[in-house]
Amino acid sequence: MILSIILPVYNAEKYLSNCINSLINQDISSSNYEIIIINDGSTDTSPGIAETYASKHTNISLYHQQNKGLGATRNIGITYAKGNYIYFIDSDDYIVNNCLGTITNYLRSEKPDILTFQSHITSLLNIHNSKTPINSKANPSSLDGISYIANTAYRNEVWW
Repeated sequence: MILSIILPVYNAEKYLSNCINSLINQDISSSNYEIIIINDGSTDTSPGIAETYASKHTNISLYHQQNKGLGATRNIGITYAKGNYIYFIDSDDYIVNNCLGTITNYLRSEKPDILTFQSHITSLLNIHNSKTPINSKANPSSLDGISYIANTAYRNEVWW
């Protein structure tokens, strides 16, 4: 398996379906990636939403725990991961449909230590409202770590 996607969830009922739908509406086989959802003690309907998806998709695993916070929850997700690469996504975020094929092909061919890509701020939970064109089939380029830090607007958010 090439990719493990870790999705911490805490009281995210408003966003969760949109996030998970973006992760399953992809152009690769579900056997090539897993989605690890960790319910971090939610008190809303998030656990039920996550359970619905986990019961319908074999590549989605759902775990429950007492609230430990975002960082600890991500770390717990790492312990469950089976993929060669890990991607963190927050429950109020989502990815472009049909982009994981490009990403996983690049991971297989180039074997980078770290892969980053563009993000866009959208409104109303609808990527189609974005004013910036989204290109899910971009042509990636490579930099070594020192060049990346020295020559780019270095960002270090976990989800990016």
